[in-house]
Amino acid sequence: MIGTVLSHLLRRKLRSLSFPAQRGRDAKATTAEALECFELGAHAALTKARPQAIAALELRIPWYRRFFFWEGCACGLSGRHALAPWGNPDLARMTSRYRAMHFTGYGFWNGVARVYHLPRVPLTRERWAVVPDYDRLSPLIAGGAAFAITCAHGVLDSAVLERVKVAGNPDWTRAAFHGCGRALWFLYMHDVGLLEAAIEAHPEASSELIEGVGVAIAFTQLSRPRRILATIDRFPPAMQPGLLRGAGICLYQSIEEDPAIRPFISRIKEQRLRQAHSLCERAATSVADGPGWYWGCDAKLRSLLPDLSPSERPGAA
Repeated sequence: MIGTVLSHLLRRKLRSLSFPAQRGRDAKATTAEALECFELGAHAALTKARPQAIAALELRIPWYRRFFFWEGCACGLSGRHALAPWGNPDLARMTSRYRAMHFTGYGFWNGVARVYHLPRVPLTRERWAVVPDYDRLSPLIAGGAAFAITCAHGVLDSAVLERVKVAGNPDWTRAAFHGCGRALWFLYMHDVGLLEAAIEAHPEASSELIEGVGVAIAFTQLSRPRRILATIDRFPPAMQPGLLRGAGICLYQSIEEDPAIRPFISRIKEQRLRQAHSLCERAATSVADGPGWYWGCDAKLRSLLPDLSPSERPGAA
């Protein structure tokens, strides 16, 4: 009963999200598809659908949209678990795949809960001690929460940026900024001018915001790699390395989420995307697993695919 009530509540909030600054029909269709898949997953988890029913639902969804489905499932698991006095929602997960999307979905629920004053899933370390990849991927919880908070507010201003910060945890705060960047893409999809202005308004978070936008550009256009590059090329040259890092993270993580996706990623012909993926894979496999993996990987990737130096930027003397 409580799961059905929460499902209706979440569905209403998701459908109330507005993205008036997006440009073009393609943006509206892309957003609708992503939200529909997310909602489908959340409803299945909140209403305790059987594993075979969830497997059947997944097969109805194109491979490049299944990330949103499993993120929604994880959000639903969090909603069900928020009132539990023990453990964590990962104990009830229905697949061993899509680990990053699960952590992101757990955070998404907490972000929604913060905005609408609902119960949250506790993040105390002892609650999550039995989850083997918690140390590696848990910063994504902060990113998922920040994504939900930013989309709910419909803008990324100083108040929102302050709200998503994680007190006493600068690594999670930076991961939250990644989530804000992903939200910016949904808020201003294909409007490069608005995206550029939103990023430049927050110089203290600009690197993370740019990478987050790049991740979202790639995830929302994963079946059309040529369009990923065309979108990145519309941004100022100084932002393009960070956007490519984000795209590389998406391509690498896609295969980590579901190895069956590898053939699709391997068929990408665009050289800059292939290079970004290769560099991200190199960075990820060169960093020791554990609490520092998330930002160790990012730091390594930034060294392999660095931002333009001031002298390399257009207009430099």
